[in-house]
Amino acid sequence: MESGPGRFALSPVGSTLRTGVAGSLAAHVLVELGESRHRAWGELTYALRTGESSFEYAVGQTPWQLFQADPEAGRTLGRAMAGLTENILQAVLEAYDLTRFTRIVDVGGNEGDFLDAVLAAVPRATGVLFDLPYVVENARVKGHRTLAERGELIGGDFFREVPSDGDLYLLKWVLHDWGDQDCRTILGNCRKAIRADGTLLVLNVVLPEGCASHPGALSDLNMLVFGSGRERTEEEFRSLFTEAGFRLTRVIPLGARDSLLELLPA
Repeated sequence: MESGPGRFALSPVGSTLRTGVAGSLAAHVLVELGESRHRAWGELTYALRTGESSFEYAVGQTPWQLFQADPEAGRTLGRAMAGLTENILQAVLEAYDLTRFTRIVDVGGNEGDFLDAVLAAVPRATGVLFDLPYVVENARVKGHRTLAERGELIGGDFFREVPSDGDLYLLKWVLHDWGDQDCRTILGNCRKAIRADGTLLVLNVVLPEGCASHPGALSDLNMLVFGSGRERTEEEFRSLFTEAGFRLTRVIPLGARDSLLELLPA
């Protein structure tokens, strides 16, 4: 922005693209505008015509295979998720009381930034970070202090099973990466693992019915390009949750885009 005659400075929005600042979105922009994503969007008509990921069609592998095969790309994704997490964290902590939980399992928790912050806010809780083995190793290298003191890092595949006996399970920006059948599998594995009195907390866009101008609409298209995923309405979520053995008890908007969905075992 122009701050004076012939003088220019970063706007508040532009400042978020700096590295090394709180809530930096620099890595997120690098992921979204990277060469592989550009190629995938170039095949958008394939995704629209087939309902399948144009990323895999254009690049020859899934995003998750690319992130695993290219360590730097994987680390960039980790930084991207850390920045996005930092921007939503305070809204989550203010909107939902986490202090009653004692064993928190973050399923698909990336490199642990969210779980580390949650544990710092809930001093009596222990935590489990669960993600693909290479992601968990990246988390280990990061050396989160609170997670190291009161957490476990477990590598695995949430399509097979998730760690058991948690009283709170977290799914942050996970379900929109996947189609309905994959979501049923992930949710079903959480249902098998959760305590009878436990809670599943989903952080995701919730699309309003018939509102094409909602900020989540572009994300919906991006998820299709990225990996055959999608954003969903409350009723579409409710149907998935019911089929997996959960009941939706609350939807808590966090702002213009994201919401928390509280689920209890049915």
